[in-house]
Amino acid sequence: MWKFIVGIVRRLKPTVVAALPILLFTTFILLNVAIWWAGPWLEVAGYKPLESIMARVVASSLFTLGCLAVWGIWQWRKLQAFKSEQKREEQLRQDPIKVYEQRQEVELNQVMLNMKQSLNKHNYLYALPWYLVLGLENAGKTSLINRSGQNFVFSSVMRASGQKSENPYSFDW
Repeated sequence: MWKFIVGIVRRLKPTVVAALPILLFTTFILLNVAIWWAGPWLEVAGYKPLESIMARVVASSLFTLGCLAVWGIWQWRKLQAFKSEQKREEQLRQDPIKVYEQRQEVELNQVMLNMKQSLNKHNYLYALPWYLVLGLENAGKTSLINRSGQNFVFSSVMRASGQKSENPYSFDW
């Protein structure tokens, strides 16, 4: 049943997202109309707070200002995200190696997540030894590690899974 509901929500999501601005604007208009039309009938503990015209003007103004403030903050955040994306693209244009660095960082984060899931320990980063071996291509780094006599299960599993990196400067985890 849950999968059925999730499937329906996934199919409806693009439609709802596309219609959201119209729905929010319609809700805004209807609530303002409700303040003016049903305001005099609203009764809270024997008191009618929106009975006078001035109270309805204040309530409608506060509601409108609140909606405009929320909309303004939302637009400001979108603008900040756009500016940060432009800044990031400019940095990538100035430093083309930055793309490879970011890919390596994503790969490292993925490896740490895989370690956390496979080891299932609180201190998963310290459960296994970490080695950093640097050198030129075909210099014997992998041979040195393989001849060390230690069993590196995690890197063997990573190699056996056949996951290839798109990064030309990738690591052998």
